[in-house]
Amino acid sequence: MAKAPDLANKTPQSITTYETTKAQADAALAKALSVQNDLNATPAQVQEAVNQLKASHTALTAAKAGLQTKADKQALIGALNKLNEPIATDGKTPASITAYRNSLTANQSTINQAKAQAQAMIANENASQVQVNEALQAIKSAQVKIDEAKNKLVDQANKQALQASIAEAGPLVEITIRLRVGKPFRLS
Repeated sequence: MAKAPDLANKTPQSITTYETTKAQADAALAKALSVQNDLNATPAQVQEAVNQLKASHTALTAAKAGLQTKADKQALIGALNKLNEPIATDGKTPASITAYRNSLTANQSTINQAKAQAQAMIANENASQVQVNEALQAIKSAQVKIDEAKNKLVDQANKQALQASIAEAGPLVEITIRLRVGKPFRLS
């Protein structure tokens, strides 16, 4: 008797197909045993039992070979989580925020489609590894678009040093301006 396959980590759809086919094979075997034990079985009944048993064995072998391992979705889940990370625009220049938003808007359809495809594959227990890999590629392409938009963000300049320099240079500039205009000045 053939060893039953390990159904752990197999897709629900392929398990259902296998179990249905196995039940049919078990029924064909039970019928064949019944015909074998029937002293009044006709040659036609014997041949029918043989044909059904062979057909069910072939179908069971195919169903066993068709058991699909569940796709590994960890990379897809991680990439989708990264894609969904918020991007802070605090402390960025207004012009760069506008450029960032315009870039995101231009690519929003592609990004949304990639997210939807990824979420569908994550939810699909019968998804093949090929389908999961395709969704991962779509997420990676969307991430490139988001990264391109993010790269448009520019930090606002720290103007403290400039303000300090202006405060120091202010009186000197004022003195120079008074001298050029020809007005008297006093140093205090």
